Amino acid sequence: MPFGLDKFKIIVQMNKSQGVDTADPEAVASANAAEGILSYLQNVSGIKGDKYVIDDEIISRLPDEFREQSTRHRHLGAYVSALPLDEIGIPEYKSFISRAVDTQDKRNLVYPVGGGVFIHVIYDPEDTRDYYLAVEPSLAPGMEDLTSQVDSQLMEYIDELRVTEDEDARLEVILGAVDQICERSKNGRKKSVKTVKASDDQFEGLKYMMK
Repeated sequence: MPFGLDKFKIIVQMNKSQGVDTADPEAVASANAAEGILSYLQNVSGIKGDKYVIDDEIISRLPDEFREQSTRHRHLGAYVSALPLDEIGIPEYKSFISRAVDTQDKRNLVYPVGGGVFIHVIYDPEDTRDYYLAVEPSLAPGMEDLTSQVDSQLMEYIDELRVTEDEDARLEVILGAVDQICERSKNGRKKSVKTVKASDDQFEGLKYMMK
């Protein structure tokens, strides 16, 4: 069930950031927003299990391009499904951003930045600053525990990584290892590796985090 904008704002504002230069207000605000949207999706919206919760009725109301992107990228569909649309309205989807956007008084728009990541810009009626919220594949439910399990199994591939100096080749080894660990590889897996169960949503989140 979507929650109201007041609760959405509280979650974004109250999350504490770690490893951020507190002398830089913009950096703190950005980090808080990133943590806040994670809490919004995973805690407030009541997501349980290992898959996104998507409201098909809400997705059907989106304009064509927005609906297509929300269907193709399930983390975006889950995010939109959790928004308080009755209060803020359906965000405008932009495939690219022009300078004209900066002149809008009450911005509420979503645009892609590559790699399956989308930015939601939403105005704050009580402030002159907008929120910039990153909607990423890593927002899949249960990622923290799953990532820990996969990381422990990646140690079994340390020899392959040691002899691979090229950065692209190392990434290929890591992604191949994740395929094996999550039983997505057609070539089987190492006997010493314990498999980790991951839903399709979680698997996409893992691949995004490893890149």
